[in-house]
Amino acid sequence: MTDDERRELRDLMQAHDRMMTEHQEWMARREAAASPPARENGPQGILYRATENNAQPPVAAMDATPSDDDVAQLFDDPELNRNFTHAMGYVISELRHEWRTERDAALVERDRKIGILEGELREMKGMLGAVLALMGGKPLPTSNKNISDDSTVIELPRFLRRTHDNAA
Repeated sequence: MTDDERRELRDLMQAHDRMMTEHQEWMARREAAASPPARENGPQGILYRATENNAQPPVAAMDATPSDDDVAQLFDDPELNRNFTHAMGYVISELRHEWRTERDAALVERDRKIGILEGELREMKGMLGAVLALMGGKPLPTSNKNISDDSTVIELPRFLRRTHDNAA
């Protein structure tokens, strides 16, 4: 790192420290103004007063465009701040695009795997239906309707049944 780069980095760090200090002071003033202390009136608790003019005033409309006070001023030069803001916006936009592309590719891969598994499931159902048909039962339905719609119960052949109870 050259001496010029070190000086520039030092100046940027000092500017950042000043900005952070100003921001902390501003936040402290804002929080102090936002929450006035509540006053209790003896043992009765908080005293409420109802008057006809106790409605809160309407909130002023917010500007859609941020003012110079709303935007963090990282650098002393407004042009440098504007360029930095545009550069960060571009970086964020490109990262989102990259993440969206990766997510979409992962979803396509997932859908491909689901399709393969659905095909294997149909194949297994066909095989099981053929085995059950050979054993004398009715084949499984191959459509997408629920199996519970078919009230036929298929008994297992004797050689596949358990001959003793394993519960004990």
